[in-house]
Amino acid sequence: MGAAVNAYWSRSVEDVAREVGSGAAGLAPDEAARRLAAFGPNALAPERALSSLRLLYEQVKSPLILILVFAAVVSVAVAEYTDSAVVLAIMVTSTGIGFWRERGARDAITRLRARLTLETDVIRGGVQRRIPAVDVVPGDLVVLSAGVLVPADGLL
Repeated sequence: MGAAVNAYWSRSVEDVAREVGSGAAGLAPDEAARRLAAFGPNALAPERALSSLRLLYEQVKSPLILILVFAAVVSVAVAEYTDSAVVLAIMVTSTGIGFWRERGARDAITRLRARLTLETDVIRGGVQRRIPAVDVVPGDLVVLSAGVLVPADGLL
């Protein structure tokens, strides 16, 4: 492909379509299936889930909690045990609330992603069809209109 890869904008539509192995009729369904097998689904790699221990660590290392730990240590050093206990109680409460809310938010996002299936219109074999966005492959002709989400990187 060479240097021409960066200059799609300056070339004819036919030339670019020929290079990506497509045309005005889009990909043949069997070619799209072959490309899906070769390139894999059009999806981001799933985020690695944080363990509860890691999530708790993320809460504890926040600047507010570190300041509270410092205040508790200073209170113990000057023999103000009541102040130290109050600061530690605030720290534990703040960490617990932050952990609980963060875990709940992550669980909600995971459930939403599991329910969300995006579809898009492509032209394959000369026919416009609606397919799951994860099945879009290089060379597909994606039909775009106002308000439609762009399902993949592509050339316009």
